[in-house]
Amino acid sequence: MPKEVSIQFSRKVTIVSFMLAIFVMYIHAKNLAYYNFGDAHGTIIYTLNQIMSETFGRIAVPFFFLQSGYWMFRYNVHE
Repeated sequence: MPKEVSIQFSRKVTIVSFMLAIFVMYIHAKNLAYYNFGDAHGTIIYTLNQIMSETFGRIAVPFFFLQSGYWMFRYNVHE
């Protein structure tokens, strides 16, 4: 049986998961189109939106996939 997870590690994973969940919601919100900035190519608002949704937001799904695999194999749910 593996050792227990430290409280510090659990908090860090929870904080990162929360932030990435916010980014997933941000991707699906279509913020610029809602506020009539849909054709704002080249502006600072458009650039910041692209950085937040296309860069930071796109690491969320692989992180959640790896996280679920880690927890499944750490506690060996098949035995």
